[in-house]
Amino acid sequence: MTWLISFVTETLVEALAVWIAELAIAAIAEWLREAIAVTLVEWMREAVSQLIALLSSHRAYS
Repeated sequence: MTWLISFVTETLVEALAVWIAELAIAAIAEWLREAIAVTLVEWMREAVSQLIALLSSHRAYS
């Protein structure tokens, strides 16, 4: 009977460890997705801003 309790306890602990690891991985993945999306939007804004400045300066010289 002791081996059964030990087996069940080990199985539950392993399942809990896997569940916690999966939650951590999911949280990290979500954070990375958001960080990448924000970075891409910032880069795009900067690129558009520079393009507008370039076109404006080109018009000024034309």
